[in-house]
Amino acid sequence: MEAKKGTPSHINVLLASMINKAGYDVDMVMLSTREHGFIRKLYPMARQFNYNVCRVRLDQREILLDATDKYIPFGILPERCLNGEGFAISKTHSGWIKLNPTIKSRTVTSSDLILDADGLLKGKLAFRREGYAAVSTRHDYHKKGKDEYQKSVLSGKTWEVVGTDFKIDEELNKPVEESYDLVLNDIASSTGSQIYFNPIVAGQIVENPFKSEVREYPVDFTCPSERVYSAKIVIPEGYAIDELPQTKIFALPGNAGRFIYNVGFAGNTVNVTAILTINKALFVQDEYPQLREFFNLIVAKQSEQIVLKKI
Repeated sequence: MEAKKGTPSHINVLLASMINKAGYDVDMVMLSTREHGFIRKLYPMARQFNYNVCRVRLDQREILLDATDKYIPFGILPERCLNGEGFAISKTHSGWIKLNPTIKSRTVTSSDLILDADGLLKGKLAFRREGYAAVSTRHDYHKKGKDEYQKSVLSGKTWEVVGTDFKIDEELNKPVEESYDLVLNDIASSTGSQIYFNPIVAGQIVENPFKSEVREYPVDFTCPSERVYSAKIVIPEGYAIDELPQTKIFALPGNAGRFIYNVGFAGNTVNVTAILTINKALFVQDEYPQLREFFNLIVAKQSEQIVLKKI
């Protein structure tokens, strides 16, 4: 404590001691982090464990705590700890416990844009990140600083940034919000009589992350997740819709995952909504073919363009 240094184990044992002194029932939970690998419960070897957290029993509830990450909300474990099961050491409640995520990773992206006849899009792009997505963003933002963080978000883009707004609240249970006023010059292409553009200007899945036809290990997403994208795009005067992607819904067996793509047109405005939900963290090898095809369908759907014609 005097040196203000210590391993994660030191820090969490100190946390447990403080909680115990405050009069609460607290145990230590040994675990293996994701980088360290899964625990093989049939083999009683101490080297399988490389980390510990605290378990507090409070009003018939069990709360897992880790004091090593200042951007993690109360009662939430860092993602590195979400790795199957841990072993609780207790005078009365020893045994294996699940290390399941209690929150998901959620990102909501919204765009409000105006398209001109030359193919330029102008307007606002906003992100709202919750759960583990907010934790990751807080880490990146405070590590890099505002300017470098902004560059990383817009990496690979030639967009003109007119203005920005960040809400990185110190209350860790609140979402992280950021918005950009932009001029987008690489989304639409104009041929004079027609304009082509993809309405998903941010967060598009351009290639399937699962390239191998066969998988011998489970697919671990760490935690359930949801990615929501919505767009409102005003088309230029003198143009009408020539081609519009069809609304589609794809789902994995047992509702393990779902993708909804909805496109509508009213007046002079195109409205698009795309929602990708992964409802469980771990997919075993037998589920891999369906998961791979699921993402193939998403990539193909998100690549479809809207075509405008001059009238």
